[in-house]
Amino acid sequence: MTSLIEFRDDEFANQLRSPDLLMLFHLWNQLKIDDILPDEEIFMGAIETLYNERLFLLRPDANDEFQVEIVEAAFRKDQESKKQCAIRKPSVVEIDLIRDVAQRAFDRSKPDSYLCQGTEADTLKAWEHLILPLEGDQSSVILAMVPFEQETTMITSILDSAMEGFSAMRPVLDDDGKIIDLQIILVNDSTANIVDKPISELLGARLLKVFPKILEDGRWPGYVHAYETGEPCNFKITEDRAHDTITYRVAVSRYGGGLSVTLVDITAEEETLMQLASQHRELLERKDAYKAQAQEMAKLINKLRRAQEKLAAEIEERKALADTLRELANTDELTKLANRRAFMSQGKSEIQRAIRYDNPVSLIMFDLDHFKLVNDTYGHHAGDEVLRSVSQTALNSIRQSVDHVGRLGGEEFAILLPQTDVKGAWTVAERLRQSIEANPVTVDGRVITVTASLGIAKFCPGDNDLDDVLQRADEALYTAKNNGRNLVHPQPEGCDPNDITTLDNNLLLNQAKRQA
Repeated sequence: MTSLIEFRDDEFANQLRSPDLLMLFHLWNQLKIDDILPDEEIFMGAIETLYNERLFLLRPDANDEFQVEIVEAAFRKDQESKKQCAIRKPSVVEIDLIRDVAQRAFDRSKPDSYLCQGTEADTLKAWEHLILPLEGDQSSVILAMVPFEQETTMITSILDSAMEGFSAMRPVLDDDGKIIDLQIILVNDSTANIVDKPISELLGARLLKVFPKILEDGRWPGYVHAYETGEPCNFKITEDRAHDTITYRVAVSRYGGGLSVTLVDITAEEETLMQLASQHRELLERKDAYKAQAQEMAKLINKLRRAQEKLAAEIEERKALADTLRELANTDELTKLANRRAFMSQGKSEIQRAIRYDNPVSLIMFDLDHFKLVNDTYGHHAGDEVLRSVSQTALNSIRQSVDHVGRLGGEEFAILLPQTDVKGAWTVAERLRQSIEANPVTVDGRVITVTASLGIAKFCPGDNDLDDVLQRADEALYTAKNNGRNLVHPQPEGCDPNDITTLDNNLLLNQAKRQA
C-alpha cells in the first residue's frame, strides 16, 4: 500500500536527493526546447542505458484517464540489471496515486517531485518520485522511483516516537474539483493508539469511511475549510472506550496539496481540568455557603446591634432614672439644694478630709426670721417663692466648687465651709445676711422683705462627728434670735478661746451697734 508523504514545490530540483533522479531531470531539461516538451521516443531511448530503477509510463486513454504501464527492464542489456529491477505489480491505491500525480504534471506541463511511502512484506518503505511530462504520438508522463528507505526510517522513527499522533492526507476530489474525502497517506503509531485502530487499517484508507462520525458530528466542514483556505482548524473529541473515556485534541492544517492532522491525548489534562472545575464549583458552593452564613451573621449582628442600642437606651434611661432618684433622694424638691441626708453625707466626707490634712472646717446655720408670719400673711405659695429666692442667694454667697449648702428642713439652712476658720465663716455669714435683707421677694406684685439669723460653729478636735458642730451652730443661731434676730453669732464656747477675739473689731462693733 502506497501513500503520498509530501509534494515538493516548483524548485524541487534543489531538493532531489537521488543522483539518478537528478540526472533524469537534467536530461529531460536538456531535451526540452523552449516550451516544447521532450519527445517520448527520444527520451526513452536516452534513458535506456542510464536508469536502472522502477519506471511507470502513463498515457491517457479515450476517456482521458491515464492508463499505467509498468516499464519492464526488457530493454536492459544485462540480466543482472533485470533481476535488480524486478518490479512488483502496483496496488489499486498505488495506481490511483500514480494517476493523480500524472494528471497534475500533465495539466501543468511541468515536471514534479514528491515523496511517497508504502508497505512491502509488512515493511514500511519510501521512494523519491520524479514525474516528467513527454510529447509523442500520444501525450504521456514518465514516472521514476528511487528507494528512500534511510530517510523514511528516520522520519518514521521520529514520528512513531512522538507522543502526538500525526497523519498526512491527500484530498479526494469530485468531477468539479470539490473535496469529498481524504485519503490517509501517512500515519504514526501514536495516532493508531489514540484512535484505537491498527495502522494497516488506516494507511491508504478513506477518512470518512474509517471515521463516519466526522460527518455525523459536524467536523467535516472544518477539514474542508482548512484545505480550501489554509486556515487551521481545531476540535476536541471525547470518546467512550471499552474500559475508559478518552479525550483528544485534533489540529487540522494545510500542507502542500494535502492536510496534516495532529492528535494529542488530553485525557489527563481534561481529568485535571474536571477536578479543578469540581474544586472550583465546590469553592463557589462554599463561597455561597459562607456568603449565606455571612448574611445570616450580618443579620444577627444587626439584630444584636439593635438590641445593644435598645439596651444602651434602656441603660441611659435607667441611669437617668437613677440620677433622678438620686437627685430626689439627695435634693430638696422645693429649693433644689442638698437635703439633710445629702448634706450630712457631704459634711462627713469634708470632716474626714479636714482631719487627714489638718485643715479647719466651719459651719453656718441660719433660718428666716418670722417666716411663719410670711406664710400666714402672703400664703404658702409666697413662702415657697421666698425659700427658693433665699436658697439662690445662699448659693451665690459660697464657693461653688468647695462649699456646700443644704436645706435641713422648713426655713432652716446650713452651709459647710471647708478650709475656712471662724473669721472666714463670719465674713461669709455677714455677707449672706446682708444679701438676704437687701433682696426682697416680689410675689403677685407684692414685695416681701425677709431677714435671717445665722449661727457659726467650728469643727473641734474633740468632736465625734458633724452633729456636734451642728449642735453648737444651732445654739449660736438661737442666741442670734434671742438677741434681736437679723444677726450673726459665733458658737457660745469654742475649742479655741481666741476664736471670738480673732474676729475683726469692726465686725463686732457693727454687730453691737445693731443689737443696741
